[in-house]
Amino acid sequence: MKQDAIKLHSTDFYFLAMESCVPAQGLLVTVRFETGHLVEDVRSAVRKTFSIYPKLRTLIVPTLFSYRFRILSDDDPRLAHLFNEAFRVNHGIAVDSDEFLQCRRALLNEPFALEYGLPIKIVYYPDDPQPVLHLCIHHM
Repeated sequence: MKQDAIKLHSTDFYFLAMESCVPAQGLLVTVRFETGHLVEDVRSAVRKTFSIYPKLRTLIVPTLFSYRFRILSDDDPRLAHLFNEAFRVNHGIAVDSDEFLQCRRALLNEPFALEYGLPIKIVYYPDDPQPVLHLCIHHM
């Protein structure tokens, strides 16, 4: 029998239950490239990681007394839409500017809607000679 949704660990449940009071804890990963890359190439590479790591394709599903993870299949039509919402491109921002730091801070503080969106936010800054990719991953 195939399981429809995976039960949350009790710690994850407590973090999720407190999320309205305590902001989500995201891990911000910064990848700085030595050379420029086309947006479509970076987008395709990040999308490929979703195939390799199924937890990046999860949604939180409420149940009667708890929550569960639902892992979307790699060919689920909702995944393309959710990925498009998660992947953003910021043009015209220099990596050594205050505007870049503000964007980085805003990304880290942006809330996650885990029932409606993926547990990751991706922002690519392609216009710098050494472009940057930010991956903000929810702690669950």
